[in-house]
Amino acid sequence: MIEFDNILKPQHRKYGDYFILSKDSELIGFYNDNEALRTKTTFLNDTNKNLFISRLNNLEHKKYKQSDYDKLLNKLKTLEDKASFITRFEITSDWVEAIKDSAKFYKSTHIRFFNDNNAVRVNLFDYRQYRTDIITLKEQNLIVVTETIPDTIVNKPFSSSLLARTFEKISVNDYAVEITNDYVFFDSLSSERVEYGLATQNVIEPILKFQHETIKENCSLLFSWSNDDTNISAELQELNDEQIEKTPDELELEYLKTYYSKTLPKVIKQERKNQQETKKEMTSLKRKLRTTKGNERKAIESRLKKHIKYAPIVNDYIAELEIEYETIKKENFSDKAYEKRFNKRKELRGKKHKDTAVKKVEKYKQEKGDVMITFLTNKKSKEKYMLIQRKSNHFLIKSDKSITTRFQNKTTDEVKRILANNFK
Repeated sequence: MIEFDNILKPQHRKYGDYFILSKDSELIGFYNDNEALRTKTTFLNDTNKNLFISRLNNLEHKKYKQSDYDKLLNKLKTLEDKASFITRFEITSDWVEAIKDSAKFYKSTHIRFFNDNNAVRVNLFDYRQYRTDIITLKEQNLIVVTETIPDTIVNKPFSSSLLARTFEKISVNDYAVEITNDYVFFDSLSSERVEYGLATQNVIEPILKFQHETIKENCSLLFSWSNDDTNISAELQELNDEQIEKTPDELELEYLKTYYSKTLPKVIKQERKNQQETKKEMTSLKRKLRTTKGNERKAIESRLKKHIKYAPIVNDYIAELEIEYETIKKENFSDKAYEKRFNKRKELRGKKHKDTAVKKVEKYKQEKGDVMITFLTNKKSKEKYMLIQRKSNHFLIKSDKSITTRFQNKTTDEVKRILANNFK
């Protein structure tokens, strides 16, 4: 291990409390108080091995070997490479600063970015307010700070919640934001070449506070809070008088018509523009490589490497959008074409719900074993009982949760026959 102050320049020290300096000259930083964040920048490594750099002294890291540092770096790269690309957008330094200031002012625990009618919306909330096992909702002034980030167009639905204390570590800069299923990457567009990788959190804000027009009272729409990864967010919108009379299916059909006729061509145009700008930047970076050395060269190589990695993914993504648009265009944007896509979405949504239910059952069986509950009533006292089967054991439990009888190595039918005289 190398001493922290002996090698790192002051401008790099804010990127973490300990680092892996890879043999590819990538300086990857981690924080002692923030497990959901890693940073990445360039720093010249003229050795042929991965180095560990920490604020702590050598004695506290004697138990770690070179192979441990190599494994940590490989594991990090594997996890991030597995993350599936969803969409991307850009955010300016003004918005980064505004989000950080708002999160601090409202004492927010989480920041959620999500697709709202093909724009990017950001919500800030204090998740502790919704934990009814900790705090009574009546005692709280429940607040969700929300705003649409201007000039952002995204095609794919997404919802990414981040820890506010993690976002607080990000420098105030312009960023290219890349959304994946497990991480959100903020890649600086300024001279401060740094990338922040933030792990997403499986929580959303479950409160919407509003004034009810009929009963003239403040009301709160409260969803059950959950850390379950099957929890998905719903896009909420104010309905006008005409829309109130329409069914959810009719509203979704209207959304599809707007999406295919207006939104999709805008997204394709914006993505093609971004692609051309990326190509120009790659050409410029290749020219600079001829005359640069040291850390600056490593920074250019790193950025080029990232562009090369994502270029085919983005190209395939745009090609899919264009095929989608041209296909419905050939169908003259007819009602039949929209209905076909609407029915396909319903079919896929049903399949997803079915798959989710199966996964939940399988997960429960893995954790709890096969469990079956039968509700019984005592014929004389009319008191309710539960007959619980777990593997080869049965338990007869009263309503006060006390176990009255145990049956071992018997089938449920055998147990029911034994209880038939007294229970129904």
